[in-house]
Amino acid sequence: MAYAGSQIAYIQWGYIIVWAVLLLTFFALAYLPYRAACVRTNLSRCPEVHVEPSTRISVDSQGKQDTSVILVLDNRKIFHNVTYFTFFFYIVLGLFGCLLTIIKGMILGIMYLSRLDKCGLVNGFETWDKGYMNYVSFLHFEECHRHPVLLVFCDILIDGMPHDRNQARLNTYGTVDDVSKDVTYSSSWTALGRPRRRWLKAYTMVRNSSVRAKQIEADYDTLEDIDITDLSDQAIIDVSNNDLPNTGVAHHVKRSCTWIITINQC
Repeated sequence: MAYAGSQIAYIQWGYIIVWAVLLLTFFALAYLPYRAACVRTNLSRCPEVHVEPSTRISVDSQGKQDTSVILVLDNRKIFHNVTYFTFFFYIVLGLFGCLLTIIKGMILGIMYLSRLDKCGLVNGFETWDKGYMNYVSFLHFEECHRHPVLLVFCDILIDGMPHDRNQARLNTYGTVDDVSKDVTYSSSWTALGRPRRRWLKAYTMVRNSSVRAKQIEADYDTLEDIDITDLSDQAIIDVSNNDLPNTGVAHHVKRSCTWIITINQC
């Protein structure tokens, strides 16, 4: 919520400051006394202002296409003299350039004040801008909840849950019936799984000769001691026609399955 509150506050301040600066600027231009001669002079210099950038662009593009031999200094004395004078020239130019940089920074800071993704401070001092840090925290929060690996993992977990059980939980989530529904879920899922487990147990017992020979069914609570035989050598067995001997295993098969078990050859 810090990100949302900071975003709204910065947008309001940016709106107010931008409009205040624009109003002051245009009022100053409207009431500023000027002469017609100055206007004509400035208009006459407009072509020069446009010609200089176009000339630089054309020279730069032409220089990039030039594949001739690189120029070499033939007179080092002239080069040193030019370097000496240009050194002081660029000192004066840097003083005015620094002022222009400050003015540009102020203008851009006012224009992008409402943008939290644009830090108004220099690199290394981003933590001083609370709005920008709230924006970064929001991005970390989104990344934690929208990470591709996390989403795939959650989808696998949801797909692995029973459909009816999951749908019932989603439909009754947040209601008073959640406490009572848990008992229904567990009992219904157990009731649905019991016939399947009985079928698998009967199938294993019928298809293994070592299990048929046993008279006591309690000795085979697990499948570790069962000798699994080749399923392809077994014949088709009909439980409903009393083909099995009258043993505990046969009785369990008849009780668990009321239909005919037909086993195809593997």
